[in-house]
Amino acid sequence: MKRLAIIGLDGATFELIHPWVEQGRLPNFARLLEHGASSGLRSVPNMNTAPAWTTFMTGKNPGKHGIFWFAEEGNAAGKVRFVTAADRDGASLWRLLSDGDRRVCVMNVPLTYPVEAVNGVMVAGFDAPSTSSRNFTFPENLLADVERRCGPYHLHVPVIAHAEAGRRSRVAEDILKAEETRVSAAIDLLQSEPWDVFMYMIKATDMAAHYLWDYDSPEQHDLLPVYEYADAALGRFAEAAGEDCGMLVMSDHGFGWRQPAAEYLNDILAQLGYMGKAQSHSEGATWRAFRIAKRLGPRAKGAVKRLLPGAYSRFGYRVRFGGIDWSQTRAYCDNTRSCVWINLRGRNPKGLVEPGEYQGLIDELREVLLALTDPSTGERVVEAAWLPEEIYSGPHTSSAPDIQIDWNYDRPVKGLKYEGRLGSAESKESAKGTMNALTGAHRPTGILLMSGPQFGPPGSLEDAKLQDIAPTVLHIAGLPVPDDMDGRVLAEGLAEPYGSTPVERGAAKKGEVMSGPAYSDEEAAEIEDRLKALGYL
Repeated sequence: MKRLAIIGLDGATFELIHPWVEQGRLPNFARLLEHGASSGLRSVPNMNTAPAWTTFMTGKNPGKHGIFWFAEEGNAAGKVRFVTAADRDGASLWRLLSDGDRRVCVMNVPLTYPVEAVNGVMVAGFDAPSTSSRNFTFPENLLADVERRCGPYHLHVPVIAHAEAGRRSRVAEDILKAEETRVSAAIDLLQSEPWDVFMYMIKATDMAAHYLWDYDSPEQHDLLPVYEYADAALGRFAEAAGEDCGMLVMSDHGFGWRQPAAEYLNDILAQLGYMGKAQSHSEGATWRAFRIAKRLGPRAKGAVKRLLPGAYSRFGYRVRFGGIDWSQTRAYCDNTRSCVWINLRGRNPKGLVEPGEYQGLIDELREVLLALTDPSTGERVVEAAWLPEEIYSGPHTSSAPDIQIDWNYDRPVKGLKYEGRLGSAESKESAKGTMNALTGAHRPTGILLMSGPQFGPPGSLEDAKLQDIAPTVLHIAGLPVPDDMDGRVLAEGLAEPYGSTPVERGAAKKGEVMSGPAYSDEEAAEIEDRLKALGYL
């Protein structure tokens, strides 16, 4: 097969790319737009990074592959369990290519930890605890060899302190320094390893936008250096891969300013009697120990979690779920994600709502949500309130939140208000936590650009979706597309003979993810801090 390089740009958006291309600031994006097919790329319904990249690499919607978030509710109220690639239902693109005797080189893609034993090499993404974690790379000694040639590899860099202090230039600077260590390693492997399909994901475009998106500035000057770096990286990858290699550049979702409406939602639910608020815990010695450990970092925090599990659970319960009294709670939000969950008996650890009461409660909550307004303008703030079966399909659909909210994006709200037959409530007190440093958030439409010998002339694709990438890559590779994939082959964007060649269908395949150890307490604390800092918890 002709070689294909896939470059992921986490959270990249044409809203920034197109104007900067017109200004001559992004020459490599300009060449891709001029010589290849391009389109917006529809993300998963909740626009979350974990299910989005999993949909990209399985060709399935989250209802089939089973990943909805980086963390899911654990077996006790107020607790979470962090998700890994081992939770994925179904074979990844890398497994299918490997089984088809195609060699892969995959780096820095989320939800690839623990890595698979592929036909080629793999380096896990930022959801791995550290570069020293077992099953961070395949083969196991891969990173040591790369670091000897390229220098230290930085998996993640914390920048929230710079963001909170207003040091915006330091945010971009530190993010790009860490990204460069990974890009250098990726180019090293691209040049030293044999491969048919190469993939690297640039994280900087997402991470910087979370902290640097400026609601008052349509130009987004603080993000221009990040996109200029990404543009230069595209040029470096293209040059290293050679002219005979196809390039597929895509993002898992788009980006824009952050709508903080979810931070007011629990207060509304409490005022309307759907949620009970717990009394604050006393500030005893264990609480002080945890607060000190939290400031000292993941290692100290993990030690407190191990030695004082009860205190840790209560602290996390209060922060994550806003101090919920589960004995008085029928419905709740977690102050971060745009969802409502029902506290259902038989499913939730402290379930209160009887199954026979479920649908009536859902109908009430949808009525409340669709009537919510911004108290400062009187404008409606909810575009849609979806049930799982309306936006997902497959055996894991019941694991989705009971209601998924699509907010209006006319302006960021500073409160929520409800007036209707079910009562009245108004909240102007935000449950921000660490969210006050985050100014940007995900949007439904990412980017897709395809250029090279496998792809057709310039033009727009037809309603491209994230789940279309895996079947398109398999078709280009001359391999069958499993019949349980939701995506389609983007034939209108392919050159001949790929565009007119009939799509071969094959049987569904189960995933064969390498078994990896559960996160240690210290590792779980590190992952929790990392995800919270990006607004994912």
